[in-house]
Amino acid sequence: MRAAEGPSQASQLPEFHLDEVTVARRVMAERVRVFTDRAVAGALSSPLGTLLLVLVLGPAAGWGKAAAWLILINLDELLILGLGYRFRTLPPLWRDSIPWARRQIGANFLVGLAWGASVWFFAVEPLSHHFFFNLSVLVAVSAICVTIMSAFRTASILFSAAVLLPPVVHAFQTSHPFALQIGLSLIILFALEVQYGAVARRQLISGLDAAQRSQALVDQLSQLRSDLYQSNHALEQKNADLAAAFERLNELATHDELTGASNRRVMVERLELQVAYKSRYGTPASLIMLDLDHFKKINDRHGHSVGDLALQVLVRTVQGELREGDILARFGGEEFLILLPLSAADAARQTAERLRCAIAAIELAADQGRVRLRASFGVAELATGEVVADWLRRVDLALYQAKDSGRNRVVLADVHAPPDAMSG
Repeated sequence: MRAAEGPSQASQLPEFHLDEVTVARRVMAERVRVFTDRAVAGALSSPLGTLLLVLVLGPAAGWGKAAAWLILINLDELLILGLGYRFRTLPPLWRDSIPWARRQIGANFLVGLAWGASVWFFAVEPLSHHFFFNLSVLVAVSAICVTIMSAFRTASILFSAAVLLPPVVHAFQTSHPFALQIGLSLIILFALEVQYGAVARRQLISGLDAAQRSQALVDQLSQLRSDLYQSNHALEQKNADLAAAFERLNELATHDELTGASNRRVMVERLELQVAYKSRYGTPASLIMLDLDHFKKINDRHGHSVGDLALQVLVRTVQGELREGDILARFGGEEFLILLPLSAADAARQTAERLRCAIAAIELAADQGRVRLRASFGVAELATGEVVADWLRRVDLALYQAKDSGRNRVVLADVHAPPDAMSG
């Protein structure tokens, strides 16, 4: 069974696809950066070799030639430093890497020619000890620069040739018995440097390619993580919107949209539950029914907007006077029910009287003058064995009596009320 699940799970794993063109461009850009950094480091250390050569060979060859050669090579080294500074401060785009490489290769070739030309600037006697000292410095320079030039084959070949070819030509132009051996040795050295430069170049490119591929995979993973975060965030937002929609639907299903009070269905369910508590545990409960007096006149005189405001202010006022656990519901147009669990008739009547006074203190501003609210109240305690319909009938009768006896008052329902009495 697990084996069957394996392909399904594996097929869900993200696939990584590397852009080979982009990887190649980035590797090239890194080769240029490494080459430039190494060339700059070589240019900064070059004065040590050039000063050594001038101090040793200058007295014999002449300080004028020595100064001319020193100026020539330092100008070339400054060109390398300038290109390196330019490359660092204004990094080119990937597609501009090759032109930068060509500029740096050309500058290093000029430096190589300046080093190689030293055999003519400091020439004293054909293949004298001065020449061999000069040759030793050039061999050391060409060997050291194998690493610097290894980033590009053209750079390795041109620099080594520029450094070693002038001594070869100079040796072949003399009649010294070791001239041929010296020339051949330098040619072999040139071949070895080119070979080792190729090895170093392959290693460098391999390392840079692996690093860029790893970075590309890291970038893709980071992008996938970002996409996943965005997807999760969008999903969380949708879940939040869905939860808010459900909450709103529940609010509409259980509460009156205008006033925010519970609706008739919720109140009837709570009344049924209260009757069950009374039957099982004998816990008391009372019901208050209130009705705004002359509400129709408010609507007719001031408009329905003022009438709606009156209902909203009434609900806020009543809710501010109730205990936690008491329930206010809109039962009709301007008729409201208040369930008071654990309250007997006297406590409920006192609560109703407090509500009546609070409502009587309400004044609303309207175009036709200020509107003062009044309300009539019926109060009924749940009797033993009574059902919801009988309880509602008694509290409704009490409200009818409050209105019939002058309104703006509280009437406590009888325990037993005529079965045919209804409010008008």
